[in-house]
Amino acid sequence: MINIGFSGGGYWGSNLVRAALKVPDVKIVGIADPDPGARQRIASLVHGDINTHSRFDYLLSDKVDAVVIATPPAFHVEQAVAALKNGKHVFLEKPPAMNLPDLDRLLEAARGQTLLCDYILCYNELIRFAKGLMKEISFVPVITDLKWTNWGIVRHDVDAWWSVGPHPVSVLCFLFRQIEMGWCKRGNGYARAHLLADGASSLISATWHHPEKRRQVELVGINHSIFVDDVTRKLTVMKHDNMNGRISVPPIKYSEPLVNALSDFVKCVRSGEEPVTGPAMIEKVTRLMCNA
Repeated sequence: MINIGFSGGGYWGSNLVRAALKVPDVKIVGIADPDPGARQRIASLVHGDINTHSRFDYLLSDKVDAVVIATPPAFHVEQAVAALKNGKHVFLEKPPAMNLPDLDRLLEAARGQTLLCDYILCYNELIRFAKGLMKEISFVPVITDLKWTNWGIVRHDVDAWWSVGPHPVSVLCFLFRQIEMGWCKRGNGYARAHLLADGASSLISATWHHPEKRRQVELVGINHSIFVDDVTRKLTVMKHDNMNGRISVPPIKYSEPLVNALSDFVKCVRSGEEPVTGPAMIEKVTRLMCNA
C-alpha cells in the first residue's frame, strides 16, 4: 500500500483525489490546503480517516510515501523540491517549472525518487493509439496543427502559454523525436507558437477566448493523415490515394487519462522505472516552453 498525501484541494485537486480512489493499493492519508472548505471537500470525497492540515509541511512526515501537488504554479517547484529532498515521490501538476534555474533544481532533487508531471494527454488512449499507428505506418509528417481553445476564466497567475501550452507541447514531444521551437506570440489569454516536429511545420493555437472547446491534434503526413478530437473522443485516419482518401475510424476503448497517469506513477514508485512523463519529458517540454 502506498500512502499518498495531497497538496491542493481545489477543482483539479478534487479530480485527482477522485481518480486516485480508482487506483489499487493506494491510500489517501492527508490533504494540505490553507482553505478549510477545500480540506473538507477532499475529506468528504475520501470517506475515511484522512488527516487535514493547513500547512504543506505535514506531507513531509514519515506517514506519507508520495505527494500529489495540485497547487497554483507558483508553489510547484518549492513544494516538489521539499518533498523530493525528504524522500517523497512526487506527482506534479503542470507546469512543473517556468524557468530553467527552477527546472534544474527540480531535476536535481528528483534523483533517486519518482517524479511525474501530469502531462495528461500523454496518457490519453487516442494519443497513445496515434503514436502506435504512426510507428506502424512509418508516418512522415508534413504539417501538424494543435488547437486548445475554450471560453473560460482568464487567469492572472500564469498566461495561456504556461496554463494551456503544456498540453500541445507535451503531445508533440510524445509523438515526435525532435522538436525545435520557432516563434511564439502570446498574451494573457492567448498563445500561438510555431515549432518544427521532425522537420514538419507545427502550429499551436491556445486561448481562453474562443466560443468552442477544442482539443484537436491534426497530423498531416505524406501518405496518411491522423485527426484526433479529444472532445468527441474520436480518432480519424485518412489514407491518401491519388486524388481521393480512404477514411477509417478505428474503435478505441476509452480509459480515464488521470487514472492512467496515477497508475503509471504508482507502478514506477514500486519498480523504480521512469514514468512516461518523468524527468526526461519534463526537461524536454519545459526547455521548449522557456525558449518561446
